[in-house]
Amino acid sequence: MEKKKVVRKKKNTKKHIVVFQDAEKKMLKTVFAEDGHSVEAPSMEAILEEKEHHRVVFQGWDQDLSKVTENLVVNPIYQEVPKEYLVMYFHENGKILGTETVAYNQSAKMPFHPEKPDTEEYTYHFTGWNCDLSHIQSDCMAKAVFETKRKQFLVRFFHENGELLKEESVYYGETAHAPENVLKEEDSTFRYHFAGWDGEFSIIHEDTNVKALFQEEYINYILRFFEEGTLVEEKSYHYGQEIVYPELWKKGYKYIWKDPIQNVTESKDFDGYWEYSNPKGKRFKTQNALYEIMDPSIIAGTVRCLSYESNLETVQLPKEVKLGDYYYCVEALYQDALSDCRHAKKIICPDTMKILEKNCFRGASKVESIILGKNIQEMDANVFAECPHLHSILLNCGKIKKIHRNAFEKMNRRVELIVPSKQEQIAKKLFEKAIRQKEMVIVKR
Repeated sequence: MEKKKVVRKKKNTKKHIVVFQDAEKKMLKTVFAEDGHSVEAPSMEAILEEKEHHRVVFQGWDQDLSKVTENLVVNPIYQEVPKEYLVMYFHENGKILGTETVAYNQSAKMPFHPEKPDTEEYTYHFTGWNCDLSHIQSDCMAKAVFETKRKQFLVRFFHENGELLKEESVYYGETAHAPENVLKEEDSTFRYHFAGWDGEFSIIHEDTNVKALFQEEYINYILRFFEEGTLVEEKSYHYGQEIVYPELWKKGYKYIWKDPIQNVTESKDFDGYWEYSNPKGKRFKTQNALYEIMDPSIIAGTVRCLSYESNLETVQLPKEVKLGDYYYCVEALYQDALSDCRHAKKIICPDTMKILEKNCFRGASKVESIILGKNIQEMDANVFAECPHLHSILLNCGKIKKIHRNAFEKMNRRVELIVPSKQEQIAKKLFEKAIRQKEMVIVKR
């Protein structure tokens, strides 16, 4: 049995009409689109119209064409878009720096910041461009503009002591102006005169420091020298200079300056007085003795013998000794003066000897006889003490004025005092105590 062929009727698909119009509402194209399907639009010119600074540009359609669900009339959408202009950026020297495009009447971004290197005299600061870029209305070329500044340098003027006297800002190549009346106070040694500066500042090329220079001038001090009130010299000195005192000469004398100083500190007068070249109390040595001046007179000067050294058995003390250009009589014998004459058995005192001081022969341990000069005037205590071998003293006693009552004490044996016969009675009277105590016996010659 044949099967019955079933014929199905094809279902009709719903379609929609889509009409495309141009900007003037004129039909461009009509198409049918299945329900729920997209439709392809006709191509349109990108630019509809050119104006001076704008373009009318196609932006799309006013209906959604991706899914058509009804009949449509589709119109194009146009928008007025500003034109874009080219801005070219140049350095001052003509070198191109770059470009950018800017929409009409908009501000350029100006992304470039050119620099210009400084010269020795000038500095350069970029200040902008040579045209207005805030509202671009055409293609343009912008050239960099630099502010030119002449360099300024700091010039400082200092005193010698470091004190800042003046500070000045000076343009390159110009001259600085130094301070006036630059002074330095004088001190005890110098007064000072301004002598200029230690550097140039007439053409300034850099920061500059200069220091004041001063010339020294010695301050003069006047010294006057007087000889017992009479002006002998007036001399100019500098502070601190060593003083050279005038050499005043007088036979046998030395001029002594009162309150002398070594170096000059002020103007000053000096006076003084004459003093013996060899004053009283001065000690001096000869080859074998030490003396002390008693009378410094250059005519009748005298000394006393402080010590005498000899290895001889007979010791002859000198009448006079020489000191410099002058001779002095040996007038006195000091205590223990002959203690270094340990071998002496005989000691002879000169006629210039006048004074025998205390213990003057003590220590001459081997002396047996002593001869005293004819001008002995004074004998102190214990003159002959501790002379164990002494047995005779020869004396002309005509000028004796003073004998200590203990002159012959501490003698170890009786001593013969030998005197001229005509002076026997005088001697007995002078040496009465010694004779009575049996320390002495008078012997005539």
